[in-house]
Amino acid sequence: MSSLKPQVIFVSKNEDNPTTRYRIQPLLRALTKNNVRIQRLDSDGGLKLRIRLLIAARSADVIIIQRKLFDSLFLNLLSKFCDKIIFDFDDAIFTKSNGHAAPSRMQRFSRTVNIAWQVWAGNQYLRNVATQQLSQNKADAEAIASIKYVPTAIETEKYYQQPKQSTFSMIWIGSQSTSKYLYANTDMLEALGKRFDNLKLIIVSDFTFELTHLNVECHAWSEQAELEQAAKADVGIAPMSDDDWSRGKCALKVLQYMAAGLPVVSSNTGANASVVVHGQTGFVADKIEDWLTAIAVLQSDPNAAIQMGAAGLKRIRHEFNSNLWVEQQRSWLSEIIPAIDRA
Repeated sequence: MSSLKPQVIFVSKNEDNPTTRYRIQPLLRALTKNNVRIQRLDSDGGLKLRIRLLIAARSADVIIIQRKLFDSLFLNLLSKFCDKIIFDFDDAIFTKSNGHAAPSRMQRFSRTVNIAWQVWAGNQYLRNVATQQLSQNKADAEAIASIKYVPTAIETEKYYQQPKQSTFSMIWIGSQSTSKYLYANTDMLEALGKRFDNLKLIIVSDFTFELTHLNVECHAWSEQAELEQAAKADVGIAPMSDDDWSRGKCALKVLQYMAAGLPVVSSNTGANASVVVHGQTGFVADKIEDWLTAIAVLQSDPNAAIQMGAAGLKRIRHEFNSNLWVEQQRSWLSEIIPAIDRA
């Protein structure tokens, strides 16, 4: 361990990646203010990453690995240089993206969970899977307690609201990797377009999307575009499928919408269903008719929509506030680096 000021290594994707932006950057900035030396390594670095990580690990107090599943041989070697490894994940990385089982991924995931000092899981489903992977000789109360629930959290101060336009607009924020949820729900979206004349869908993403019966307005993704378009929208939507991969999602879209003061309509599945309080912060929908009813209520009763948006924002501030969760993470890290707690 270094005799200099404490050092934390982060292994994550690039800074534009949503997971890095929401789960890594806030803690990284907080630790920098605590006079902690920070080194961030790109998790897509291949062999170069492994070499750099092994070299850096010799002087590290903590290594925080975000989503990256290394092989057992490398993990064992890494843990000999730094045994305080934290594994953070917010996706069902132990399955295929279609929700089917992936035995080799699960094997690497299980090994990572068992070698980590702590595991930070983005939702309760992920936490339960991680707990189930603890080996029999490690599945004691202390080991189970090391599997922490750490939701994706929002820096609410970034979000703002603007006066609504005459067209009632829904917003969907995502990427090419989650576009499948839109395409799988085109029947529902087309049904909305047929039912409501004064309705528009705003897309903020890295792809374009078109529908026959619903006006779609596409904006190239940027953080600023997310904030600007959410401020203009009337409701945030989050159609999802129901499989093991989708259950691993941590409701980022829903959290963003709520932080912008928007009511939310979401598929009744995964973390989305636990974040949206049906009838209070928005609606969860099981079938097309549920979506039609939800949009009808929100469009016809602006006061109800405003109240739901306000309730959602209040919930974000109390339960999914980035500052609160960074403080919790700092508290856990202070067990290794006491100076963090005194800063």
